[in-house]
Amino acid sequence: MQSKSGKIGFILWIVGTQILTAQYKIEKLGPEINSDQYDEISPVVTRNGRTLYFTRIGTPEFNRTLIQDEVDLSKTLTEREYFDMLRSVYSQIAEKDVPNPVSSNINQDIWVADSRDQLFDRVYQPGFPLNNALPNSVCSLSPDDNTLVIINHFSRDGSMFKGFSFMDRRADGSYSFPDPIYVHDFYSYSPEVNISMSKDGDVIILSLKRKEGFGENDLYVSFKLKYNLWSEPVNLGLVINTPAREVTPFLSEDKTRLFFASNRPGGKGGMDIYVSRRLDYSWTKWTDPQPLAEPINSIYDDSNPIMIEPNTYIYFTSKRDGTSDIFRADLNPVVKLDQSITLRGTIKNSLTQELMTADLYYGPSRLPTSDLFVKTTDGKFELTVEKKDLLRLSPRKIGFVGKNQLVDVSILAQSKTLIYEIDFYLTPLENEQKVELQNIYFERGTPEVLASSFPELDKLANLMNQNKSMQVRIEGHTDSVGIAHELLDLSRSRAESIKKYLVINKHIGSDRINTVGYGGTRPISPNNSESNRSKNRRVEIYITQSDLSKKIKLSDLPDPIVKPIGQDGQVITSAEEMEFVPELKEEKPNQAVSESPFPPPVNPPAVTLHHFGDIIFIPNQLAIKESSFVEIRKLVDHLINNGSKKITLVGMCSKTELLSDPGKYALQRAMGVKEYLIFKSIDGARVTVDESQTSLSEFAGVKILITE
Repeated sequence: MQSKSGKIGFILWIVGTQILTAQYKIEKLGPEINSDQYDEISPVVTRNGRTLYFTRIGTPEFNRTLIQDEVDLSKTLTEREYFDMLRSVYSQIAEKDVPNPVSSNINQDIWVADSRDQLFDRVYQPGFPLNNALPNSVCSLSPDDNTLVIINHFSRDGSMFKGFSFMDRRADGSYSFPDPIYVHDFYSYSPEVNISMSKDGDVIILSLKRKEGFGENDLYVSFKLKYNLWSEPVNLGLVINTPAREVTPFLSEDKTRLFFASNRPGGKGGMDIYVSRRLDYSWTKWTDPQPLAEPINSIYDDSNPIMIEPNTYIYFTSKRDGTSDIFRADLNPVVKLDQSITLRGTIKNSLTQELMTADLYYGPSRLPTSDLFVKTTDGKFELTVEKKDLLRLSPRKIGFVGKNQLVDVSILAQSKTLIYEIDFYLTPLENEQKVELQNIYFERGTPEVLASSFPELDKLANLMNQNKSMQVRIEGHTDSVGIAHELLDLSRSRAESIKKYLVINKHIGSDRINTVGYGGTRPISPNNSESNRSKNRRVEIYITQSDLSKKIKLSDLPDPIVKPIGQDGQVITSAEEMEFVPELKEEKPNQAVSESPFPPPVNPPAVTLHHFGDIIFIPNQLAIKESSFVEIRKLVDHLINNGSKKITLVGMCSKTELLSDPGKYALQRAMGVKEYLIFKSIDGARVTVDESQTSLSEFAGVKILITE
């Protein structure tokens, strides 16, 4: 323990002292990030590539906040008194005299660079509590890009202890006070520590010096037990660790590849970056670590690897230019097109074929997700593509599911066709989906359906015949001109007439159709003109049950339809019209040659998801209702007794809940259930949280879908 007058904690050190065999072009980040005078270390990049956190050492621009007994001494002491106190604090941390605290490597502040497309053109230094006069550094991301893992434990009274903490970046750009991370039997004999947290938050890799180690800092693994608590560190073994230093670990998203830096013999010189692949679930069996190729590794100190996956950039630090600076290598360089290509199209409800409001997300397929999207208020979208890349287009809407489309722009660029139309289809998972029918006519003042309405009604019949589990409700509506009870009877009779047509003429089961009449009680337009009254005289049809959310065959979802468009604006129907001129390429043995710029839609292996049950939450809260723990215990027992089965969790928010961001709240509910299952010893790899299907529903909670 420590007294409040002193500080004991960790600092991030500047590391000193072929699985990738290709020659990659490396890029030194700009002067806003890298300085000539100071060291920049510990790059951490968000998974969307838009924010870079890094640490700058020894700069006089450090944040001077120095809390003691909840008082900021930087505001109460004179300049001389303050630096005398800072010198004393730094000497206690270093366990030796620190005559110049400003230039000391204990003086570490976090800087942030924000941008689009990883340009990092807006660089700034946040204030307290992210930074203070003590050692500050971001080490890793948590499962949430907005929650950071930083070094040390901090108390509000100014105390600092060895360890790591969580810190949240809020929507307004401010930061929460650090929340400590606890690891059983945590200690290290070295002031140099590092941590990397897996994407799902279940595993952390630590660089520590401990009594069971093989020399200097070794790499250890620890497993999540429950929120903010991880197991005792386990040494990764002699394949990974040596008597030399193993530091700055980075664990890949799939938890199979481990990048780290070491000064072991056989490298290029100083510290080098290595990679190894995990061989089993013991976390102690690995392939022999291989050094990354030049120019990533050099004769100078190279460290702090972090990969933006899947395999876009690798960021690292190097002292090849004197001080420690941040570099990156582009593993998939993108070439600009000679002429831009337009991708346009529609998003439709697959059941009703109606255009629908939805979002179309787009970005490189090598990235797991993208924040770029077009909001299709009228069901139509248009994108301009200017770079050769393999793009993923993903239509999304809460309560719907559909297929993505891959677009290989490099192959499109070989054709003179510059416009392509893509029609996407989304299938509803929720009931109460409205079916839009136009041109339904009746004999004036009677419930008799006119023959001119039959083609539109036949569309509904075809829809129900294609979806045998579908049930509908037919609602009749009138204007307000007339006697109320007569209008009510007329609306009911008209709804019944449509049901009669579907049952007798189209052989739809009577039990699949309910009818109701509302008369003039539910107008959609004022009844102040004939034009408006005609809008109120209508029939509305709603899907009340389809069972799609209980049994989903993803392979049965409709594929997107791609159509090349000629200069005349018409669809091109032949290869000759496209004037397709393939680029001559050397064909390598056993190398697959892409025959189409539009590979098959992203379609997971055909699998059936069965509805296992629902976990109910207290409305407007992230707390599970006590009665639902019976369902959870049943689920845990089922998974323990059926080791091959996996589950998907879909977060739900009730339509009646008062929430500013229902999608985010629903996702938090699903993530909370996953954490609870892991705490109950269920392997996290068997539990998937479906972020694309969080939706509004009739209940607040989490839907459980189970599969082999």
